[in-house]
Amino acid sequence: MDAAKAIAIVSSNEGFAWEYVFYPEGPKSIPYYTRPVIAIPTTAGTGSEVNKYSVISNPNRKEKLAIAHSLNYPKVAIVDPELTMSMDKNLTATTGMDAFYHALESYTNRLNNRIAEDLDVVALKLILKWLEIAYEDGTNKEARENMSYGAMLAGIAIDQKGLVLSTLWSILYLVDIRK
Repeated sequence: MDAAKAIAIVSSNEGFAWEYVFYPEGPKSIPYYTRPVIAIPTTAGTGSEVNKYSVISNPNRKEKLAIAHSLNYPKVAIVDPELTMSMDKNLTATTGMDAFYHALESYTNRLNNRIAEDLDVVALKLILKWLEIAYEDGTNKEARENMSYGAMLAGIAIDQKGLVLSTLWSILYLVDIRK
């Protein structure tokens, strides 16, 4: 989904996707609307179907950063938990923990946003209750549905409040501590 969102930006504007990520020299502005993206998650983890982020990797710079822009939202999100039922245990665990940490980081971010915090609490409760069940029985539709919902709520929350570690990383980058 992140690749599709980045492709939509680049195919509607000039340059390369990497020019639109957050760097001290600034991201290139996105002057035009992007092509519409229909996001259909097949895992329950990133929440990319409901947020403005596209995480992309640059192997030459050994970096993984995000494009963050209001034009980067998918136009439609189709969240069908049945599409997650073919995930193996490892993918279920790793994407489930991704959703968990998104909700936890958003919740612990010091920015004040009560709606995002309420979403985080619901997401954390759902993931804590249903991740192990989805892990043990990948065909459990109720577990897959609740994991998909929890991941989506965490995606909305990080969109509104951000993540603690990525915020810290951005600050460190701006003050040039990493180099």
